Amino acid sequence: MLLRFGLTDRLELRLGWPGYVSSDSDDPAIGSGLTGTLDPNVGLLYDLWGQRGWMPQAAVLAAIPVPLEGNPFALNSLQPLTQLMYSWETSDRTAVTGRSGFAIFETCWRTMDLGTTPASTWPVAACRSF
Repeated sequence: MLLRFGLTDRLELRLGWPGYVSSDSDDPAIGSGLTGTLDPNVGLLYDLWGQRGWMPQAAVLAAIPVPLEGNPFALNSLQPLTQLMYSWETSDRTAVTGRSGFAIFETCWRTMDLGTTPASTWPVAACRSF
């Protein structure tokens, strides 16, 4: 779920909630499974420019998750993310879109979202703890 509030013509406040997760497991180390909600997030999206010919419409997003205490799926640290989103309108009803992003995680295993399908995440080797 995503709630969007227009602050100006080009800036919006975004409040998001990815949803609920239920996980089954037959691993004795983990137990029978976990259920819980994913962390909500808060962010800002800024519209950089509209489409001009072959140059796509572009916007930048900056967001942070809001960890929920007692949640088995809660993040253990501040993990901000940024994304550059772009879109080419091809007709009145269709568009080609993409996004490139960067996120900081507490552990050394990272992914970089390139916004491509079907494989949209690539491992990144750099580590930085907060």
